[in-house]
Amino acid sequence: MSAELSAATVENEFAYNYLPKLDVPAYDVLRAFELMHQGKMNGYVCQGFNPLMSFPNKGKIKAALGKLKFLVVMDPLEEVLLLPIARSPGAPVPRRRSRRGR
Repeated sequence: MSAELSAATVENEFAYNYLPKLDVPAYDVLRAFELMHQGKMNGYVCQGFNPLMSFPNKGKIKAALGKLKFLVVMDPLEEVLLLPIARSPGAPVPRRRSRRGR
Protein backbone atom coordinates (compact mmCIF):
# COMPACT_ATOMS: atom_id res chain seq x y z
CA MET A 1 0.00 0.00 0.00
CA SER A 2 1.40 3.39 -0.91
CA ALA A 3 2.14 5.97 1.76
CA GLU A 4 -0.46 8.40 0.43
CA LEU A 5 -3.23 5.79 0.73
CA SER A 6 -2.18 4.48 4.13
CA ALA A 7 -3.31 7.56 6.04
CA ALA A 8 -6.84 8.84 6.44
CA THR A 9 -7.21 12.09 4.57
CA VAL A 10 -10.02 14.22 3.18
CA GLU A 11 -8.92 13.33 -0.34
CA ASN A 12 -9.02 9.52 0.01
CA GLU A 13 -12.02 9.52 2.40
CA PHE A 14 -10.43 6.64 4.33
CA ALA A 15 -12.68 6.90 7.41
CA TYR A 16 -11.62 10.54 7.70
CA ASN A 17 -15.03 11.58 9.02
CA TYR A 18 -14.55 9.27 12.05
CA LEU A 19 -11.36 10.99 13.18
CA PRO A 20 -11.65 13.76 15.79
CA LYS A 21 -10.89 17.24 14.46
CA LEU A 22 -9.31 20.05 16.48
CA ASP A 23 -11.00 23.42 16.26
CA VAL A 24 -7.93 25.15 17.74
CA PRO A 25 -4.20 24.50 17.23
CA ALA A 26 -3.78 22.77 20.59
CA TYR A 27 -5.65 21.83 23.74
CA ASP A 28 -4.16 21.92 27.21
CA VAL A 29 -5.56 21.06 30.62
CA LEU A 30 -6.49 24.67 31.38
CA ARG A 31 -8.52 24.91 28.17
CA ALA A 32 -10.19 21.59 29.02
CA PHE A 33 -11.30 22.85 32.44
CA GLU A 34 -12.55 26.11 30.92
CA LEU A 35 -14.63 24.11 28.41
CA MET A 36 -15.98 21.99 31.29
CA HIS A 37 -16.95 25.13 33.17
CA GLN A 38 -18.76 26.41 30.07
CA GLY A 39 -20.64 23.11 29.79
CA LYS A 40 -19.00 22.23 26.48
CA MET A 41 -17.46 18.91 27.60
CA ASN A 42 -19.36 15.74 28.46
CA GLY A 43 -16.63 13.74 30.13
CA TYR A 44 -13.07 13.69 31.36
CA VAL A 45 -10.46 11.03 32.07
CA CYS A 46 -8.16 12.17 34.87
CA GLN A 47 -4.95 10.20 35.26
CA GLY A 48 -2.19 10.80 37.73
CA PHE A 49 -3.24 14.08 39.36
CA ASN A 50 -5.96 15.67 41.42
CA PRO A 51 -7.30 18.78 39.66
CA LEU A 52 -8.69 20.20 42.90
CA MET A 53 -5.20 20.22 44.36
CA SER A 54 -3.42 21.23 41.14
CA PHE A 55 -5.14 24.49 40.18
CA PRO A 56 -5.60 27.68 42.20
CA ASN A 57 -9.36 28.24 41.79
CA LYS A 58 -10.80 25.16 43.50
CA GLY A 59 -14.34 26.51 43.38
CA LYS A 60 -14.26 26.89 39.60
CA ILE A 61 -12.64 23.46 39.12
CA LYS A 62 -15.23 21.82 41.38
CA ALA A 63 -18.06 23.53 39.49
CA ALA A 64 -16.53 22.48 36.15
CA LEU A 65 -16.23 18.84 37.24
CA GLY A 66 -19.80 18.96 38.50
CA LYS A 67 -21.07 19.77 35.00
CA LEU A 68 -19.63 16.59 33.46
CA LYS A 69 -21.83 13.64 32.54
CA PHE A 70 -18.98 11.26 33.41
CA LEU A 71 -15.63 11.42 35.14
CA VAL A 72 -13.04 8.65 35.18
CA VAL A 73 -10.26 8.89 37.76
CA MET A 74 -7.22 6.63 37.55
CA ASP A 75 -4.98 6.85 40.58
CA PRO A 76 -2.39 4.08 40.57
CA LEU A 77 -1.30 4.97 44.10
CA GLU A 78 -4.86 5.19 45.48
CA GLU A 79 -3.87 8.18 47.60
CA VAL A 80 -6.75 10.42 46.56
CA LEU A 81 -10.29 9.65 45.50
CA LEU A 82 -11.60 12.65 43.59
CA LEU A 83 -15.13 11.53 42.80
CA PRO A 84 -16.82 12.10 46.19
CA ILE A 85 -15.36 15.60 46.35
CA ALA A 86 -16.57 16.63 42.89
CA ARG A 87 -19.87 14.76 43.03
CA SER A 88 -22.94 16.93 42.79
CA PRO A 89 -25.72 16.55 45.40
CA GLY A 90 -28.09 13.71 44.59
CA ALA A 91 -25.66 12.01 42.20
CA PRO A 92 -25.03 8.30 42.78
CA VAL A 93 -22.11 7.47 45.05
CA PRO A 94 -19.16 6.20 43.01
CA ARG A 95 -18.02 2.66 43.65
CA ARG A 96 -14.42 1.61 43.73
CA ARG A 97 -13.50 -1.51 41.87
CA SER A 98 -12.01 -4.07 44.17
CA ARG A 99 -8.64 -5.55 43.35
CA ARG A 100 -7.67 -9.15 43.80
CA GLY A 101 -5.85 -9.96 47.00
CA ARG A 102 -7.26 -7.06 48.95
